[in-house]
Amino acid sequence: MFDEIVRMERDDPRLLIEFVKRHLDDWSPYFVYVESDVVVEVTEPCWLKQWVDLMDANPQLAMLGSAINTSDFIDLDQAKALHPDEDEVTLRQRIKAMSSERTQNVETARDEALFRPHNPAGRFMMLRTSPLREVGAAEDHTLHSRLRAAGYDTAIATRVRHRHLSLLHLYDYPDYDLERRNAYFHKLNE
Repeated sequence: MFDEIVRMERDDPRLLIEFVKRHLDDWSPYFVYVESDVVVEVTEPCWLKQWVDLMDANPQLAMLGSAINTSDFIDLDQAKALHPDEDEVTLRQRIKAMSSERTQNVETARDEALFRPHNPAGRFMMLRTSPLREVGAAEDHTLHSRLRAAGYDTAIATRVRHRHLSLLHLYDYPDYDLERRNAYFHKLNE
């Protein structure tokens, strides 16, 4: 199913963006990106067929993601029990308490194939190559904004769901510097 599996030397969005820029002309009409800590839930037909069918049926759809299994999010009380000495602001950052994915409710769009509660998450998505050539590769939120500004559509497939394994613990590593991460992403998206 995969044409290529690429292992980056480190977890750095710039490496992925540069990789996409170098290879974009080789991919057509779509390409799929999935991070290594993502598990796609089994569906019939398979997620890839569903995504290709949705892209084929919606020519303006340039960026497509999947719904998330929200049960993986750690709640604040669990985080406090695991790290009672850590301040609440830091704990809330570590558990992605403000993530728009936490409130994602596929049931509200049960009868629709696509919904748009927020931008598709960058950890697992299908992209149409021609709009991407037009607006340029970028981090998920920025790419979503650029594509929408250029007149393209972005959406989440309601019948494809993934689990983000990093959510099952307190955001990657206990010594993870969230302020440095946020500053980095802000600079990356300037």
